[in-house]
Amino acid sequence: DFLDGDYQKFNNNMGYVRGQQNNDDGLLNAFKSMQIGGNDGGLGAIAEEDEEEDSDEEGEIVNEHESEPALITYQDVKDEYFPQAFSHFTYENSKNHLMVVDLQGCFEIKSTGHRLYRLTDPVIHKRNSKKLTGYSFGRTDRGRKGIRAFFHTHRCTDVCRLLGLKEVNSV
Repeated sequence: DFLDGDYQKFNNNMGYVRGQQNNDDGLLNAFKSMQIGGNDGGLGAIAEEDEEEDSDEEGEIVNEHESEPALITYQDVKDEYFPQAFSHFTYENSKNHLMVVDLQGCFEIKSTGHRLYRLTDPVIHKRNSKKLTGYSFGRTDRGRKGIRAFFHTHRCTDVCRLLGLKEVNSV
């Protein structure tokens, strides 16, 4: 069954954020460096990168600071802010071990006024962690690189502040 509505890409696993003008040349270079191809009917389009050994002792992925208390309500924020805030939320809620990205799907406003995202085919980035050994999220899991790419382009919005998420800056 297909999703009804206007299919959109909200973010991806390389740091792209829909509607954001600051997706810089670093992102373009990351795409160019990907290996494309394979003899598996197109399924090899996302090539695995060499694993980098990252230990928890290397320090944090991002510099964080507390955001100011929000003086707004959910009715005041733009709908397009929610997918990025969701990705940010997954990172913080997992104690900085996981992040859900590559959010794509359909957004609709129901006749009741309720807003609904129907998302499909997400990617999970796992920070290399001794606490998560045994978990594998496939070839699209870019680990720390993917988490850094997200925070390189993510700008906290009112939704992040409403959720009490920490503002972040790439290291």
